[in-house]
Amino acid sequence: MADFRFRLATFLKLKIAARDQRQAELMEVLSIQDQLTREQEETEEMLKQTILEARQGCSIGRMNVDSLIVAQREMNHLRAVIAHKRSLQKKLAPHIEQRRTALLEAEKEVRSLEKLRERQEKRFHTEQERRESLQMDEIALIAFARKGR
Repeated sequence: MADFRFRLATFLKLKIAARDQRQAELMEVLSIQDQLTREQEETEEMLKQTILEARQGCSIGRMNVDSLIVAQREMNHLRAVIAHKRSLQKKLAPHIEQRRTALLEAEKEVRSLEKLRERQEKRFHTEQERRESLQMDEIALIAFARKGR
């Protein structure tokens, strides 16, 4: 009995490789987004800490104007860094969506080829079973004819 051979197997392998590449590209961009988010959260925490320290410096009674100016500069810098990180995340969002769309399309192509392969394989096995059944019927007829002599 012959084995099933999918004629588009190489094409399917190429589509699977393309899908895997799209997935890797998406994961890369999502990794960048995660890194930006972590950096933004760390910067926001540093800003909160700087604000807290500046308030504590003012509540003691003696205000050091120089330290307040330094704290204000630090807060402005941290706010600018946070704004920059948010801006980068907004610029990254369309790239993420584009890569998600490309991955979905590649996945759809792979699934359609896999379904085609499954249908063809099922059809192949059905045809094989039909042929075997015909052969068995023919053998039975020959055996019956020999007994009848």
